[in-house]
Amino acid sequence: MQSIQELTFNVLTTGSFHRAYSPPLTDMEDVTPPASPFPKPLQPALNPVMSQSGNIVIETSYDPFLPSNLQFHAPRDHLENNKWTENERAVAANTEPILELEDLKLKLASHYVGGVKNPHQPYLQISTSAFPR
Repeated sequence: MQSIQELTFNVLTTGSFHRAYSPPLTDMEDVTPPASPFPKPLQPALNPVMSQSGNIVIETSYDPFLPSNLQFHAPRDHLENNKWTENERAVAANTEPILELEDLKLKLASHYVGGVKNPHQPYLQISTSAFPR
């Protein structure tokens, strides 16, 4: 017999949610993430595509469902989080802006390793001049 939480979850998410039911208070480490619905690109960030809506789409090897991408890496303590945020802002502010689309494609190709952000790569600061008008 299903619990009321599981029954409600199944009714409300039928066809629109791709995560298995997790009972309340279950550690996320105990839940196996689903396989990524996004295909892995063969050559990440090398061939931008103009979508029908006029957006530029650049495929990368980033996998949002990998366990390390599902974790919150910042400190949970409010004061420690504020310090961490200020430090990360300073690091991000000191990056060199990307001015051309080709440069962005090359940087994105090395920015994600195995679907996860390369910890040795800086933040990417993307100038609006990198995109055609």
